[in-house]
Amino acid sequence: MTVIMPSDRGAATGYDNGRFDSAGVPDKERQEPVSGNGDITVKRVSDPTTFEKLEASWDDVLENSPANGLFLSWQWLYSWWEIWASGGDLELYLLLAYREEALVGIAPLYLERVPLPGGIRVRRLQFIGNAWWRRGTVRTEHLEFIAHGKYQEQICTAFVAYMASTKCWDELVICDLLKTTETYRQFLQHEQENRWLVFDRYVDYGVCIDTTGSFQDYLASLGKNTRLKLYNRRKYLYSLGAIKQTHATLDDLDRYFDILNGMHRKRWDRDCFSADSLNFHKRFLSRLGTGRGFDLACILCGDIPISVIYNIRVKDAVFNLQSGFVEDFDRKLSLGTLHLGLSIEAAFNDTGVDSFDLLAGRGRKYFYKPRYHGEKVEFTTLQVVRKRSLKLVYRLYLLLAGMAKGKAQMQAAGEGKW
Repeated sequence: MTVIMPSDRGAATGYDNGRFDSAGVPDKERQEPVSGNGDITVKRVSDPTTFEKLEASWDDVLENSPANGLFLSWQWLYSWWEIWASGGDLELYLLLAYREEALVGIAPLYLERVPLPGGIRVRRLQFIGNAWWRRGTVRTEHLEFIAHGKYQEQICTAFVAYMASTKCWDELVICDLLKTTETYRQFLQHEQENRWLVFDRYVDYGVCIDTTGSFQDYLASLGKNTRLKLYNRRKYLYSLGAIKQTHATLDDLDRYFDILNGMHRKRWDRDCFSADSLNFHKRFLSRLGTGRGFDLACILCGDIPISVIYNIRVKDAVFNLQSGFVEDFDRKLSLGTLHLGLSIEAAFNDTGVDSFDLLAGRGRKYFYKPRYHGEKVEFTTLQVVRKRSLKLVYRLYLLLAGMAKGKAQMQAAGEGKW
């Protein structure tokens, strides 16, 4: 795999047009209050200028945390904040945890006013990087509190306690959260004492491939048809003409992203990246620091681009963010799968890479990723509701959703689908 490693820098539609109403935020909250919890002190930061200056210390905390090094990096989240915060009229709710004077934890959150059916407006907390139920931003996965591994439980407990002590939010939504995290456990553990309603709103799945073994052994583990599409059709592809793969640098990102957008327009009738998303990715890639790199690669047949793949490497993990291909190039080829196979092989051949993450997403027609024989990863969208009237509404929703699910299961059983 060719990975461009920039030098160390030292360190969407659907938004509500109304202004964020901070009337429900007490003055003491807007003045960055400090709250103690044992050896851990939590401070809220609402000034984006402070967020901007956190890069070096943020990287240090993330380095010592089990949290995801791509989606929870300062480079990813601050780039997201620059692009979408003002358009969505979002208020920073960044929590910093200190042990003595050392920064040991970060909860990258924001507040927004959200209109619900019936004229209800709620104050919703979300993680920077996602805008639940609103299109127009990139998807940020593997979300959780960033906490120094040595004090992880203590830090997460302090964050939840701080959030329970403030009155400026009605509900919290965390998208793409792993159930195995301390963050998830803490919200369930403290549900009763805080009188919150905590539930999984939506579940999605991804697949992560272990690349520490032999690529040939990996191929042998695949089904015959998957192996054909992923690897064996290469010889046929090379017989069609002069085939080569090129890799983008920071100077020609626009050209590669234009090619990818064009492929998506032809297949899906819409761009892969909106103007804001393109701006986000270019800012993010320009900020990549030590231990991170990107591979935006294009396969050409002669001078014609036929497939593009976009991967990010963070230390020992490669994340497959996006891909595109010419769908009607040749009926015998699955170009997207074939290009993915090249990236997976490169990850196996790089002794510094331990995993290739296909991330969340079910595919156009079905959940196809399990055929690549990786570990299935379950993501949940966790909803935490504290406002009394909202809890009543959501309990009714959960009751009706459960009844509908039970009815569907009974119908499936009656039709012999179980």
